[in-house]
Amino acid sequence: MNDDLGHLLHHATGSKRPAISPRLPAVPRVQGGQSLDGGPQLELDAPSRRIGPARGAPGATGGPHIALSEHAAKAPAAAGQGHAAAATDPRGEPQLKAVGLTKSYRKASIEIPVLRGVDVEARAGELLAVVGQSGSGKSTLLHLLCTLDAPDRGEIHFEGRRIDRLPAAERDRLRNRRFGMIFQFYHLLPEMSTLENVLAPLMIRHGVWNYLRYRRAMRERAGELLEMVGLGHRLKHKPRELSGGEMQRAAIARALISQPDLLLADEPTGNLDHATGTEILNLLRTLNDQQGLTIVMVTHDPAIARMADRTIRLVDGRIVP
Repeated sequence: MNDDLGHLLHHATGSKRPAISPRLPAVPRVQGGQSLDGGPQLELDAPSRRIGPARGAPGATGGPHIALSEHAAKAPAAAGQGHAAAATDPRGEPQLKAVGLTKSYRKASIEIPVLRGVDVEARAGELLAVVGQSGSGKSTLLHLLCTLDAPDRGEIHFEGRRIDRLPAAERDRLRNRRFGMIFQFYHLLPEMSTLENVLAPLMIRHGVWNYLRYRRAMRERAGELLEMVGLGHRLKHKPRELSGGEMQRAAIARALISQPDLLLADEPTGNLDHATGTEILNLLRTLNDQQGLTIVMVTHDPAIARMADRTIRLVDGRIVP
């Protein structure tokens, strides 16, 4: 078995062979023939949207040389105007909607309330920033939105479908196929190379045999994304050989490998210096502007939030004006 697949199966699936899904995604694809499980043939790119290389040559630090767009430098657009309004579903329905979310944790006999009735909406193609100080509930909210945790009360809907009470297997598929996630602490597998870390969601998604069959196309796709985020020269490096900014760019490439419809980012620049953090923010803004990718980003920094189309503030587990 190939080293990259063996590593992943050991660390991500407990050495068990993943089930081969009967439905194969738009990316990655290769031309010709039926898949092993009888699903549709695979091609390299989806006709609807391709997240391709960002414009501009790599910068001096190896990151993408992307100037902050004029739109990103402006204050958030007024309601009904600007980028977010242009990408709104014609029916007026938000792509992601949470209503009345409450969440508490217990420490011994003490119940600690974290979220106290939170309502959140994100339109298709919008970059939404959730701002709050440490302990305000930002990360908990993001974990609920991406179904990593369940609310005590309230509902979460994605494209009109309630998702917070889906069976675990369906929530896993939702995160693997439709959601991309970026965490503050990267969560790269240390034994795997940069390229293998980016490929991990596809290995899990397709199972052993489909991965082996379409391995070349998948690796090409991962290489394109790493080139886009300025890591084309770091494909074989392990996470311990990368800087913090490089690890975060690798995590972004991993989040994009399945061409998600929604990207959820938890303090994506929290562990980075100012210059590297600016590169990461420019990259996210460019993906949103050029590809129409919906992004929900939590941050404690109002300056970072100003790049968003819209900002909401979380204080002591509640949304405030």
